[in-house]
Amino acid sequence: MKHSLVIAITFFILSDCTSFNKKNTSVGKLHFDPVQIQSKLLDGTAHLEGDLKQQKLLLEIKLENNGNTDVDVEDLDLETMEGYQAKLIGPDIKQFTLRPATDTLIILQFKPINDIELYMQTGESGKFKPIYNLSLVCVGNENDPIKAHFNVLEQDFAEYEKNYRQAVVIYKFNTDAYFTEKQKEYLRQHTHTSPFVHLSNQEIAVSGLNFRLQSFQRNDTLYAQVFIVNHAEFPIKVNSNNFDIVDENSSIIDKNRTIQFKKIAGQQEEATILRKGDRGLINLSKYLKGTDRKRLRISFKNTFFISNDKSLFYENPELVKL
Repeated sequence: MKHSLVIAITFFILSDCTSFNKKNTSVGKLHFDPVQIQSKLLDGTAHLEGDLKQQKLLLEIKLENNGNTDVDVEDLDLETMEGYQAKLIGPDIKQFTLRPATDTLIILQFKPINDIELYMQTGESGKFKPIYNLSLVCVGNENDPIKAHFNVLEQDFAEYEKNYRQAVVIYKFNTDAYFTEKQKEYLRQHTHTSPFVHLSNQEIAVSGLNFRLQSFQRNDTLYAQVFIVNHAEFPIKVNSNNFDIVDENSSIIDKNRTIQFKKIAGQQEEATILRKGDRGLINLSKYLKGTDRKRLRISFKNTFFISNDKSLFYENPELVKL
């Protein structure tokens, strides 16, 4: 006699399982073709569905052990074609044993990493992919890796892409500007520091100081975080009251913004001074209506100072959309 067991249901109503057989992106779901699982140790079927509103993947697998020995499923993963592994939502129950002559229904939820840059900056998954890879590591009287591919119907994915709107806008430093050479010239003429300057999408390195940026806008709220590390032989003073992100041609500080500076390494008695080896973190949130601006400016010039209250920066760096 074959025994059946529902091994795991995480934050999912069992009665919704029938939705896996409906292909209709208009109800907020993205459906993938079911796949058949046939291996030396296990047989079964797997269904995958994307929840567009909650940006998660719902995976349902039914496995059957038709053999005479126990089969241990030691790992179960879902990933993009680029190899970015989806994160399991809820308890980790990806390891279990299937006895002979039994079948098991597994229902799991995953948070996919569809856009690695977007995920690293905001925690958002990004636009769903048309293909996801399923892999299981099964061990019985022999090892039996199982791999399967979920594909969405081309017309369904085309409809999804047409209606997709990214929830956030990411900002980066404008690496196309003349900032690097102008900053080097400023350091040579007005300071006694090393004229080293390096600029990338999310980081500025100046004379031994590193400034790493995370900035994005969700709806009408702009968020920014700057992580500062001082490797230089000289200290800097941080005037966080002047920190802001404004329109390209504006110099007015928004008094209604929320800002916090925290010294996370170094002597706390010098709350606004970062010496060699010290680290600091600035967080900003503010109202900013619309996302049609071509450029913003981040107010480094009036925030970071070296000796005699001289600014470390000759101007405020530009930010553009990623």
